[in-house]
Amino acid sequence: GGNVVGWFQQAYDPLHYYHTNNCSVRSEINKLFKIAVYIRCATARRLSEMLILGLNELGKIRSDFHVIFFGDKHLPLNANFAHNIKDVLSHKQLGDLYRSCDIGCVFSGTNYSIIPIEMMACGLPIVEFDGDNTHSAFPAGTFSPASPNPYSISEAFDQLMTNTNLRNTQIDNALKFIASFDWEKSARSVETALLNAD
Repeated sequence: GGNVVGWFQQAYDPLHYYHTNNCSVRSEINKLFKIAVYIRCATARRLSEMLILGLNELGKIRSDFHVIFFGDKHLPLNANFAHNIKDVLSHKQLGDLYRSCDIGCVFSGTNYSIIPIEMMACGLPIVEFDGDNTHSAFPAGTFSPASPNPYSISEAFDQLMTNTNLRNTQIDNALKFIASFDWEKSARSVETALLNAD
């Protein structure tokens, strides 16, 4: 029932989350796509089961990918594709993971997450939940939208894996989008909102 007095932009720590220029050519060299996927079984809004079902569908049409799950110790259902589980990682470990991968993914069925911003800062093209929450936070062209059904998720990953230009364009768009993000500026936004509140 309270009034909204302001808002702030989530940012990222450039000490750990930064872009290197080898991201867009990694999969062409290795012939295997590495996908970083945030999973959290206890939080329904993360749609962990749906993500795995989508990746299972992807595994039916191609086998040239390996998924690195992070954020939880176990998966809520069977993953029928090459994968491993990293559990909870530090900021340094996350930055290193993102820079070693070709695609990132984190779903949120409610408020948007800071994780896609940190992935974008590392030059990682992402698959995200196709919802009003995501579209209100991230401009078109900065992510690949996937509806909450396995076939749409599989298609979004397949398109990114197939189309190098799409990946590179998304990386460029995302880096431009987050270029001005800064936690100091965000803190000043909160301070200004509080000082100007009635």
